[in-house]
Amino acid sequence: MRKGIICPLPPSLVFFNLRGRPVKLEGLGTYTPTIDLDGVIKVGHRADVGLKKRLNAPGEFCGEIENKGNIC
Repeated sequence: MRKGIICPLPPSLVFFNLRGRPVKLEGLGTYTPTIDLDGVIKVGHRADVGLKKRLNAPGEFCGEIENKGNIC
């Protein structure tokens, strides 16, 4: 991946989310701002369905699991 492609995204997310606009990033998911009755703003992230399927696919994990013996 080329440097600088993803770097401008956080400022853009902040800009639009602080104006109440959700931001959808194709292949990553949607960042949606909410505001509660006290005026507190929170941002939720809903991961892209295709990304979740790829990450959760059985047998695809290729890292090492620490304390593997603790898995039932």
